[in-house]
Amino acid sequence: AYALQREVVSLVSSEYSEQIWNEAAIRQVMDSFRSDVLILYPNTSAESNPVQVESAFLSGLLHGELPSWLTVAAENPDVKIFRRVDAPSQSAQTLSNSPVR
Repeated sequence: AYALQREVVSLVSSEYSEQIWNEAAIRQVMDSFRSDVLILYPNTSAESNPVQVESAFLSGLLHGELPSWLTVAAENPDVKIFRRVDAPSQSAQTLSNSPVR
C-alpha cells in the first residue's frame, strides 16, 4: 500500500474472522471499497500470512489461476499485484508508475 500510495483493506485470517475469502467475497470487498488492486506475497509463510493459505482463491491466484476480472499488473519474487480488468484508467496509470520491481 505504501509503494502504491493507496489506502488498504486487509483480508484477515480465520483466527480473527469467520469470513471465507473466496472469489465472490473478495470481489465484493473490492467493489465495496472501490479497490482496483489486490496485493499478495508469494514467499510468505503460512504463519505470517495465513489468509493466503486458507483461501483456495488466493492460493490459486499465486499459482496463475486468474479469473477474467483480474490481471497481473506487476510482480517480483516477493510481491504479486493484481489489477481489476475493469479498473478505471487513472488507476491503471498510477499503478504503471509505481516503483515495484
